[in-house]
Amino acid sequence: MNLKTVTTVAALVIGVSMLPAGHVAADQKCKDVKIKVTNKAGKDVKIYKVKYYDVEDKKWRTNDIKNEKIQNGRTGSVTETLEYVGNEKIGNVQIQYKPLVGGSRVWSSAKSSGISRCGKGNTISHTI
Repeated sequence: MNLKTVTTVAALVIGVSMLPAGHVAADQKCKDVKIKVTNKAGKDVKIYKVKYYDVEDKKWRTNDIKNEKIQNGRTGSVTETLEYVGNEKIGNVQIQYKPLVGGSRVWSSAKSSGISRCGKGNTISHTI
């Protein structure tokens, strides 16, 4: 290697090693999270999105989810990969849903996720 190449590689190694540890973890995916939704809305619904609070980056994140129909009084679930929160705390969670007959999409109220660190196979339970 010539001197220019060695200098460039050294600068990249130093630059990456100086990133805060949380920055690297923030980009990890939280895979195979089961989102269980209990429907107490009084009518059958379809769920569309999950919104979750990324505690480390102090911002809300949103995932489209498979359009899951849930009958009134029943519990349904979907398995999702949540972006940017692998091995991080997830704060509040909201579910976007719509009654199957009439009405428009609305967000549920925010509720604690109950997850201290998001990892593969976690379950988030929510009632709408």
